[in-house]
Amino acid sequence: MDKNNVREIILKGLRANSRLSLSGLSRETKIPLQTLLAAFKRAEREGVVRYTSLLEPKEMGYSIRVNFLLKARDSRVREFLAGHQNINNCCRLMDEGLFYAECFFRDMKELDVFRDALLESGAKIQDEAFVTEELKREGFMCDI
Repeated sequence: MDKNNVREIILKGLRANSRLSLSGLSRETKIPLQTLLAAFKRAEREGVVRYTSLLEPKEMGYSIRVNFLLKARDSRVREFLAGHQNINNCCRLMDEGLFYAECFFRDMKELDVFRDALLESGAKIQDEAFVTEELKREGFMCDI
């Protein structure tokens, strides 16, 4: 088995269950532990593996989830988007001046205050979608 296949197996195993030990993955896949360990250390050095915690906003009282499509050309908007606490994920899209922002709010009042601040920063709201059901989350490379 080549290095890339071993690396992909490790990454998929960890994406599916971040608490899975390399020895557990070795038992599951029949790949020697030393082989997995070497590939894992290489992935760490290359910056492929990063340690983080996933929070459950709903459990923390943030029950309103809204995705925004925004139009903005001003650097003030970029600073606002990068620094606002209610924004979970934000990215610039291929089209010049378009941004996507995934946001969480405790209540409608907090959402309204956010909208006002967003508009004040110079952004134009192109679309706004309330998320009612999550069909897939953190599923990239999860199948072993």
